[in-house]
Amino acid sequence: MGCGLIGGGLTCAWTDDFVYDLKNSRDPFSPLVTPDGRFVQTELNTSSSTLLVQGIVFDEIGRSYAVVNNEVVSVADIVAGYQVLKIEPNSVFFIKDGRILECNVVKEEQE
Repeated sequence: MGCGLIGGGLTCAWTDDFVYDLKNSRDPFSPLVTPDGRFVQTELNTSSSTLLVQGIVFDEIGRSYAVVNNEVVSVADIVAGYQVLKIEPNSVFFIKDGRILECNVVKEEQE
């Protein structure tokens, strides 16, 4: 970075591009709270990041569940490094590093 006095004020200009390396830790700039006010778990999971939603049990007034990667999960659970944010009748919303991902139920092909 270079700095100098111009017109009685100090000005600075970046001369090198900086790239932040996470080094297998949480991105410090990603939010810790979801848009609807829930705390985002910060555990990092180094397992596969593939998400396969195989089924959903949806309950509007109760607790909904989804089968993701052969595992039964509900809101706030972590699967493949993603936290379950919301479960709807045909899709599941996940959050990771401040990014929201929607996955639809995979339909089996009938023979």
